[in-house]
Amino acid sequence: MVGSGSLTEELLEPFPNKRGGRRLRVELLAFWSRYPDARFTACAVSRALDCRKLDATKALQTMVAFGLIDTHLVNGETFYSLTRNESRRDQVVELVSIAS
Repeated sequence: MVGSGSLTEELLEPFPNKRGGRRLRVELLAFWSRYPDARFTACAVSRALDCRKLDATKALQTMVAFGLIDTHLVNGETFYSLTRNESRRDQVVELVSIAS
């Protein structure tokens, strides 16, 4: 098992600070650990996390770039879900369980 420091460093530190705040990224990781098989729009995520849609979209796009979130285009609308990559999914769920 990888220590929590390694997971935190790997999953959070690489994200540029200007692309969604660290707090929002942590909240997004917790959000996806609660709904690992669901798909949501950026609007739904922003409402669930009580943040601006623009901030949620930027943070989601950053997480997509780092392979933590997948995108799905349905009838012209973008939906986001936790990655299907099992090792990355496990890291997200493990990180949140350690932090809880």
